[in-house]
Amino acid sequence: VIGIAALAQSLMILKQIGMDLIAQEEESLIKYAHMKLGAIAGLALATTGISAVGIEAFKFLSSSPQLVGGYLAALFRLGVRTGCFCAQIFVVEVLRSIGFVRASFGFYNTHEDVDVLVSALELYKDWEMPNRWFEANTRKQPEKIAMAIIKDLEERAAKLPTKLGSSQLFEPLTEAEAA
Repeated sequence: VIGIAALAQSLMILKQIGMDLIAQEEESLIKYAHMKLGAIAGLALATTGISAVGIEAFKFLSSSPQLVGGYLAALFRLGVRTGCFCAQIFVVEVLRSIGFVRASFGFYNTHEDVDVLVSALELYKDWEMPNRWFEANTRKQPEKIAMAIIKDLEERAAKLPTKLGSSQLFEPLTEAEAA
């Protein structure tokens, strides 16, 4: 019953705002996101910037989408999806890829949200530790490597002129816990 009432209220709000206005806002946001993401060196876009569903799919050419998605979620609380998105044959066989990262945008998102995503991806791109080394060595001492990565990324995030560096997002393991 509560779910039905919430759905009814949500539909009334959407009607009050107007679906045409919502569509215009989402279209503007997707174009902005496509432009900003397209400017990141080494990031390949899988979308055109024209989306009826408010998504941008992308990947770094040198890194697995799952690693990028985990990084965005763990360090910046950015909810993205990774993988082939119910199109595995197309993605693997036609696009010759192991998958993509997908960011979804709605009328509740802002240009600032896109800027945060772009800043986080720029930080990832500029990461001094090569991702292939990371992936190969995480099996040996995962906790110590993770702590070094967290420390490095926190220091870098604190220097960014965005809200990325404004607060500690999680408590990293202490050296004693990681030992």
